[in-house]
Amino acid sequence: MLAYAPLLIAVGSLITATMSFLSFRHTRHAAVRSETVSLIMRMTSDAHVSGMLDRFRSLRLSLEAQDRANPSLDVLRRHTFVWSAAPWDSTRVVKDMFNFYEAMALGVSAGWLDEAILKSYWRSSYVLDFDDFRQYVDDMRSDELGGPKLYLAYEALVQKWRGEST
Repeated sequence: MLAYAPLLIAVGSLITATMSFLSFRHTRHAAVRSETVSLIMRMTSDAHVSGMLDRFRSLRLSLEAQDRANPSLDVLRRHTFVWSAAPWDSTRVVKDMFNFYEAMALGVSAGWLDEAILKSYWRSSYVLDFDDFRQYVDDMRSDELGGPKLYLAYEALVQKWRGEST
């Protein structure tokens, strides 16, 4: 029986390590889901984030009212946009929103945010906003302020979600 002791210890250690790994993985996934839901809750309750979302939606309506779908960077620079009785820089409004979208995409690719939850909550807006401001993205990538890698994570997630159902 003592001859099998090292083998039994090795098997027991392997089982313990496997159980620990599975427990860690489950706990990590639960934490990622929790953080994603927390982000969504903050988006609806945080004044800065909800203001950013409202400004972007209002800008979109303002552009549509002037028949300026898929605006270029130049159109946005010249567009007069008033929100809450104050003038706003249209390019800043779009940049804030797209930086937020890029951060979400980076969080998904790094495994910090749960893609399935974000996709079910945000997919249509996420994809449509990219498509509807594609000319702005292309212009920013060629502009000295942006660069060719601007919003690449956002675009990659858009491409992935575009081909998937919810």
